[in-house]
Amino acid sequence: MENNYQGIVDLKECLSEALITRLHETNDLSVISLDQLSADINKDADLVRSVFRDVNELFLYWFNARISEIFVSLTAEFSKDFEATTREKVLETLMSILEAFADKRYIFQRIHKWALRDFQFGISITISAYHLCDMILTISGDKKKDLPIAAARRSMRIKGLIGLLLKTSLVWFKDDSDGLATTFREVDNNLSQAIEIAESFKLFEGSRYE
Repeated sequence: MENNYQGIVDLKECLSEALITRLHETNDLSVISLDQLSADINKDADLVRSVFRDVNELFLYWFNARISEIFVSLTAEFSKDFEATTREKVLETLMSILEAFADKRYIFQRIHKWALRDFQFGISITISAYHLCDMILTISGDKKKDLPIAAARRSMRIKGLIGLLLKTSLVWFKDDSDGLATTFREVDNNLSQAIEIAESFKLFEGSRYE
C-alpha cells in the first residue's frame, strides 16, 4: 500500500515537471493535454487520467505542492520568531511566494488569462487563491475564531489579501529590478493600505498587525 502511494506521488511530480517544461515552451495551458504529458514521461495515458482529470487540475496540484513547501519552511522560521508582528510575517510570506515563482511569471500571466476564459478553471483558481490567503494569515499569526462575526471578519481579510495579490501581480509581472525591489515596495504599500482599510472597518480581533 505504501509503495503504491509513493508511486502515485512520484507520478504526480513527474507529470508536474513535464507540465512546467511544456509551459516554458508554449506558455499556453490550453494547448497541452494529458496524453502529451503521458508520452513525455513514458507513462500509460489511462493511468495518468486516473490521477488527474485534466491539465488544469494538474497545474493546481503543482502550484499547491510548491506553496506547501514554502509554508512548511516559513512555519518553522516563524515558530522561532516571537518578535515579528503579524504584518511582518504576512509581508515576508507574500514576498517569499513572489520570489519563488519569479522565474515563471510569464506562465502565470497566461494562466491568469486562461482562467478568465475557462469558467470552471477560473472557479478552481479562485478557490485555490482563497485557501492560499487563508493559510498566509494562519501561519502569520492571524488565527481563526469560531464566532460567526469573527469568521465573517476573517473572510473579509482573506478577500482583501486576494485583492492585494491581484493588484501586486500587475507590478510583479513586469518587474525587472534587482531582487524584485519594485514588487517589494508595491507589496509593502498595498499591505499598509489594506491594513488601514481593515482597521477602519474594525476587521481585526487582536492579531499583532502593528
